[in-house]
Amino acid sequence: MDAAYAIIALDNDSAVRAPANEYITIIRHGKSQLARWQAFADGYQGYVPIGAKYMGDGQVRYGGSPSLHKRFPGDTDLALLNGADGDAELGPSMSFGLQQGRPTPKAPKGTVWVTLVSEPEGERIRPTEDQCAGLRKLLERESKYGSVQAAEMSSVTFGSSPLKELDNRRHDDGRNGNLFVKGQETDIDWWMDIRGGMYKYLQMDEIDQAAIPIQPLFYRAAKKYWVWIQNSIGAKMTYPGPYQDPGETEAVRLSMAGAKFADVFTERWMKANCPPKSSGKK
Repeated sequence: MDAAYAIIALDNDSAVRAPANEYITIIRHGKSQLARWQAFADGYQGYVPIGAKYMGDGQVRYGGSPSLHKRFPGDTDLALLNGADGDAELGPSMSFGLQQGRPTPKAPKGTVWVTLVSEPEGERIRPTEDQCAGLRKLLERESKYGSVQAAEMSSVTFGSSPLKELDNRRHDDGRNGNLFVKGQETDIDWWMDIRGGMYKYLQMDEIDQAAIPIQPLFYRAAKKYWVWIQNSIGAKMTYPGPYQDPGETEAVRLSMAGAKFADVFTERWMKANCPPKSSGKK
């Protein structure tokens, strides 16, 4: 981004101060979970756990059950992390334009200036049109049915309405069909299998999967079964062992973090990497 543009944006209160890391790992209910830094128009900003919903006035909601709001010993103190006060878990924005008259706190050590209107980030290796079509369907289903139901429905392995566009074997391009998100290989095929498989075969919904983190065990068992199937039919395998494929490793990590598909394949990411086709009409 052009430096002069950034200065103009700051002077016009179109920017906020953000940490260098958009995502961090926090501890919640005794287990690791991703949190993403976000800024909101009501003047609050900070790290919000993946899966939580911002309610306004610095408040974060984790679900309907009161037990979900309890902080266990050793859990990350979000209020302290985000510089919040009172009952809030997010702190006031660093920008006068967003904080609505609140005094500007000192910037945390290691922060950098960024704008919320910077150019979309395109991947060096972008998804195919086929994969983009599959992602759009997956995100639509997630919005309608929720993450685990969408994964169970869309799984190429056992889904009731599988998204063949996201089948890794259809994309023999030297990267094993993996998608790239900020340069990180991500196996969407396995991510759907883990999230959807735990729902289909173990009857574990999103809350259960967050409370009982057995995703690595499920992945190893599923991988062993998958290898047995491939051997029985004489199929070629690029990565026969667990965690050999970096995309599968990322799929397990995202599943354990309870990340939604829309948390990774954001509107901004989709716009940059899967732009809608032009109709050709004027």
